[in-house]
Amino acid sequence: MDIELQAADVRKFPQKNSIFEDKQKILGVQRLKTTEMALDRVKAESILLWEKPDSLGTLQARIHSLDYLQEFIPMYNHVRLPLIQILKSGIFKWTSEADDAWNKIKALITLDLKLTIPDSSEQLILTIHVSKVAFSCILWVIRDDDLKIAANHSKPFFGKDILKSLYYKEIFSIIEAFKYFNQYISNTTKKTIILLDARSLLWIARNRSYSMACERLANKLAAMQQTTPYVVYSMPSETNFLADIFSSALPHSRFAKENIFFSKQAKKLQPIQDPTLYKKDELFQYFSNPFAQENINAFPKYNSSDQSPISIKSLIELFKDFTPEQKYNSALRLLQGWNDSSLLKADITSISLLKKLVLIDSNLSQYLAEKLTEPMLDKHPDELKSILRQDFFQRE
Repeated sequence: MDIELQAADVRKFPQKNSIFEDKQKILGVQRLKTTEMALDRVKAESILLWEKPDSLGTLQARIHSLDYLQEFIPMYNHVRLPLIQILKSGIFKWTSEADDAWNKIKALITLDLKLTIPDSSEQLILTIHVSKVAFSCILWVIRDDDLKIAANHSKPFFGKDILKSLYYKEIFSIIEAFKYFNQYISNTTKKTIILLDARSLLWIARNRSYSMACERLANKLAAMQQTTPYVVYSMPSETNFLADIFSSALPHSRFAKENIFFSKQAKKLQPIQDPTLYKKDELFQYFSNPFAQENINAFPKYNSSDQSPISIKSLIELFKDFTPEQKYNSALRLLQGWNDSSLLKADITSISLLKKLVLIDSNLSQYLAEKLTEPMLDKHPDELKSILRQDFFQRE
């Protein structure tokens, strides 16, 4: 090899050059395997040792460094908003919100998320998480009967989009995700699976006649189906996909440090002798060395009452046994809307049953009305009073 390099007039510097490496490191991103990327260990550990910024210049430099690594930090653009507000104000004032955002960014880096480069024959799955001010989308790939993170993207909402409905934001996030992940989605031979609350699709389609914004989103969804086909699996909006990421990534993190005991146990001080004297060597050893595991721990490290997050893999399993009849009924309900005969039958049956009960007992209608309005009056007293007042004047 050295002879061939010399013949090609290529100079080799042993301190800087290496050949046939199984790991590559480029600008803070390390390629662990041929299809997996992660943060460079030295770069990530140096970020975790950063002190809190003390000026606008330091804060801006830190944010620009983190921007380059945001693919490995879920919800990064949402978490960093308090820090951006400080820069926009032009006055450095470190608030509790900024301190919380700073600690959250370090916690997300500690997760040590690894990105898997998908193959064209593998199944891709897209999940989104939407808040009032930002959204985060995760692209997954099924590999070796397991879900791997392929890419991550987050972006804040701007202008009037912040005031839009949650359904609008979810569809807007899907379209933005398809744009950002286009290099992966357009390369796959399988239809991309979207885990989404199906009510968002219904809301956009039913309101497109009254809203230009909904009309634009509906047209983009139709165009996407022609260029990059997708399938929607309906999931509740409350499903927390990020919790599954955090719980599964932390045990395999290269940067996480195991806590010896729970925070409540740390606040419980052992009794000291009277009088007490601590010498120089003992104090140095006490503050410089990690604590040993305590045999007596009055507080459990994990709360047994906390519910474990539902894994995305288990949610996908629910749709594997979806029968052709169920697919047909789902399509029928989507296309026919409230004209679906099954909905009309259920509605007519409930109305006819109520009429029969009222005919049996004339006081039953008043009793049912009181039972229905009592809980509503407790929850929304002002709104119902205004409605009743309007009805009274209309009768007069």
